[in-house]
Amino acid sequence: MKPFLFLCIIFLFVLNGCASQSNYASDSAKMYQNATFTPPAKSLTLDLSDYVREMISDMMLNMRAYDASRVIGVTNFVITSDYQSSSLIGDELANTFMMQMHQSGFQTLDFKVTDYIRITEQGDFAMSRDYLELDTNTAIDSVLVGTISDHKNGYRVFARIVDVKTKKVLAAGESFIPRMVTNTLLSNLYLQASDYTLRASS
Repeated sequence: MKPFLFLCIIFLFVLNGCASQSNYASDSAKMYQNATFTPPAKSLTLDLSDYVREMISDMMLNMRAYDASRVIGVTNFVITSDYQSSSLIGDELANTFMMQMHQSGFQTLDFKVTDYIRITEQGDFAMSRDYLELDTNTAIDSVLVGTISDHKNGYRVFARIVDVKTKKVLAAGESFIPRMVTNTLLSNLYLQASDYTLRASS
């Protein structure tokens, strides 16, 4: 075979290989360009603690001049239009915040605990909402307060940690809790109360 013909054949093989590689690269590029990433949908099993945990994380990020040794009292969340009454949701928010804040390292104080255990036919209790039974000299430096605004699809919740003496806001957080979550919560509370009543009366 003549050297010139041999070189031409090699050159044709090289060109064919490059074309194939180019087509493969082009196909690969198209494949990745056409592919789209779909983030996972939010789980329908989210409960109140998930939203509270998120709010506490936000509050920790924007906290100002906070001393970890400060003692926090957690109060019931109230409806924006009425600061004198709460609800089952407001009560559950307070309980969940206290639990989650304690687990996050905050120094929380349960000021509704009395100095004694009250024994009755209905049960044994160490908590009370009667201020005459509670210690008025609680060493609380800050208080967590919150409001709830009712919307069509759920509740807008605002939470703040406030210095008791200066009234300065040390941290703030907010969240929107879907009505589906609150309805499930209220349904579970009702079932738990009904179950306890049935068991207690049997």
